[in-house]
Amino acid sequence: MTCEKDFSHSKSDDSWSDFYVVYTYKLFSCPSCSEITIICYSETLCTEEDKQERYYRLERGDYGRKVIFMPPRKEHPAIPESIAEITYQAQLNLAASPRASFILCRAVLEEICYHFKIPVKAEGKSYPASLAFRLNQLFEQEKMPEDLREIIQGVSQLGNEGAHSEHLTFTKQVNMEEADNLLKIVNYVIEKLFVDKYEQQKAEKVLEELKIKILKSE
Repeated sequence: MTCEKDFSHSKSDDSWSDFYVVYTYKLFSCPSCSEITIICYSETLCTEEDKQERYYRLERGDYGRKVIFMPPRKEHPAIPESIAEITYQAQLNLAASPRASFILCRAVLEEICYHFKIPVKAEGKSYPASLAFRLNQLFEQEKMPEDLREIIQGVSQLGNEGAHSEHLTFTKQVNMEEADNLLKIVNYVIEKLFVDKYEQQKAEKVLEELKIKILKSE
């Protein structure tokens, strides 16, 4: 992406403090589609701080980063709208909260179960079924291959860790890049479950039409 504009402003919560926060807003444009993305970078500075130290800190990436606006990803028409919306929210949270993105990746799996009408409650039980239980039902119902099952189970395990682990501990373990990697895996799962099936059915339909037109006309 190309940075088209940027501007900064500073803020101090305490007029007696030497520390203040500088917020830098950058407007990026995509060279291929011209869509706009706005990102806010923040850094805490001290009025007495040596400029050279600030330079090294920025080089190390010691600053906050939050996506203010980004265009929705143009999803394949075969992907259900509710699932596309959750993946978009996971993408938006990558910089601001990798943990939230992990939790939303887990929520994608829950929404997939809803889409395939996997019961929320186990048969004969009054309490909700666990996601692991529902996923096992999904695997059997949709006859999923073992390799895809393992990937989905891995996403579920990581999402559970984000949802149930202690916040500060988890945020020290996971960064934006790792959350982005998990989201890419989730998108791979979505492609396999919805896009591949759609394209296969489309190809089968076109092939059948060609066979009817050409082979049966001989």
